[in-house]
Amino acid sequence: SADAHPLADPRAHLIIDDARNALLRWSQSARRTYDLIISQPSHPWLSGMSYLYTTEHFKLVRKNLAKNGLFCQWINLFRMDEKGLRALLAAFAQVFSTLHIFQPDSSSLLLIGAKHAFWVNPRVISRRLEEKRFSKHAGRFGIRLSDVLLAYRLNTKAIQRLTRNVRPNSDRHPIVE
Repeated sequence: SADAHPLADPRAHLIIDDARNALLRWSQSARRTYDLIISQPSHPWLSGMSYLYTTEHFKLVRKNLAKNGLFCQWINLFRMDEKGLRALLAAFAQVFSTLHIFQPDSSSLLLIGAKHAFWVNPRVISRRLEEKRFSKHAGRFGIRLSDVLLAYRLNTKAIQRLTRNVRPNSDRHPIVE
């Protein structure tokens, strides 16, 4: 069932491809949009990975999001300095009108971006965690409302303040590579 195996859900599509080129092809041809895009590329400082952390890439992701879609970008903090992190955040903030940062562990960040306004609302999160389709997975992985709220770090305004006057990481001016 889709509850046990998310890929069994006919709405889910696993795409194994170079993310940026796949999104570029689809945005130019079939004009598919997605409710959720999750990106977990390798470290941005590894050869060939930095282009998945640029303003241009984030614009391409945004173009492929459905109207109320969400983008989740994982960032590993290993070997990441403050200048590089702020440049990545500036690139993200330049593209997404609403963004939030979660820190699920000491070495990772999850950037959540959207075209539409949304807030981190404990009541909504609690209701979702109690829904049958989520509750058994949340229980299996030990995810509780308190864990989600403790991992929450920054909202849109705080990120915009943090990245004010920071040159964003981009294809033409890579700061992280």
